[in-house]
Amino acid sequence: MLRALIALTLVLAPRAPAQDVTPRAVAPSTRDGLAAAIPLGPHAVGFFTALVEDAHDRYSQYGYDGAAPRFVQVWYPLAQPVDDAPLTYGELRERQVPEALEHVYAELLSRMDESLVTYDLSEQVSTCAPLDFTPHTTRDVLDALRDVPTASHRARPEGPLDVPMIVYHHGSQGTSDENVAMAEFLASRGWGFVSANFHLPYEDMPYGLHEGVTDDTRALHTLIAFARTLTESPDVVFIGHSWGAQVGWCHLDEPGLVQAFVSMETTIEPKTDLAEIADKWPFVHEAFTLRDQRLALPVLHFANTRVDAPFAYFAGRNTAETLDVSARAPFEHDAYTSAYFLRLLVRDRFPQPDTDLLQEQLALYAEHLRMIGAFLDAVGRHEPMDVAPFRETFFVHRAAPRAAAQER
Repeated sequence: MLRALIALTLVLAPRAPAQDVTPRAVAPSTRDGLAAAIPLGPHAVGFFTALVEDAHDRYSQYGYDGAAPRFVQVWYPLAQPVDDAPLTYGELRERQVPEALEHVYAELLSRMDESLVTYDLSEQVSTCAPLDFTPHTTRDVLDALRDVPTASHRARPEGPLDVPMIVYHHGSQGTSDENVAMAEFLASRGWGFVSANFHLPYEDMPYGLHEGVTDDTRALHTLIAFARTLTESPDVVFIGHSWGAQVGWCHLDEPGLVQAFVSMETTIEPKTDLAEIADKWPFVHEAFTLRDQRLALPVLHFANTRVDAPFAYFAGRNTAETLDVSARAPFEHDAYTSAYFLRLLVRDRFPQPDTDLLQEQLALYAEHLRMIGAFLDAVGRHEPMDVAPFRETFFVHRAAPRAAAQER
């Protein structure tokens, strides 16, 4: 049984009309955050946290034994502007938890910091050369980032929202707040955005779960069901990055579960050797071969192959339209998350030799967001997406549905 441990107290917010706002290729700042490079839409952004107990998944670590706790974060459009100061990145993680979960959540916060350091504060863009903040430490950088403002305002609904919802699934070793800029970008344009830590911390293990975890069906269904409790809208969209995208391809086949899917680089897209795929991505290959897995919903499928061709391994895996999209320029795997760019916000205090390269990646991240927004608007209108405005930046292919693929 799904039980949400929150009191919903927030205003209704109608979805805003589509806005085609081109991101500005300017440097973000500590004062304005990433919004300087990624303009927000017409709505102020509300934010609240929730604790969802997943009775289908038992969790026993750090003195706790019971239903797996999903530490959820929710962003959504506010109906009215707000005058209060936005939350900092540190404040986004502040929440009240039951006493039995205090140790679990404290450990989770520590592991989230480890993840941020490993994937976003350790190596330079492209070269992978070590980042050296001397005379400062990485801990100094972490502390500074906690004080940077977001565009989110803490507020709770007074009743169900009337907006379509997005459920976000992070990659392996990812975090619930790894894509704050995406959440704020879409919430400011009329969408609710639900994210959670799909990996809980485990003793004597790296952060979260090891690579190659095979099945996340129950957690996926739990979060989608929770998202539906927040809104009167029937529409829910799933966005997954890396391992989260793999989960989407394997488990979104249930009719009506979600209305659309944004897949952000499963890491399989450039591969053609079936033996390698079966070895390195066994649960995806099993879904596609043994179960003959097929989706039946619009899919926006990103991967930076930089090849002007559809993603061969995924051909015919969807009976609805799939857009296979690759940026023409290099784009790092972790650059699909806004956490990758946070260190730009403190570059004046902690100089970084790859600042110019990172800002170029940020401009391309913003273009990905703009394309996601256009795709979601087209889904809402039940129309094919107009890809013409994006062809200068991306290679775009409308992949053939299964029936067409079988005829070739």
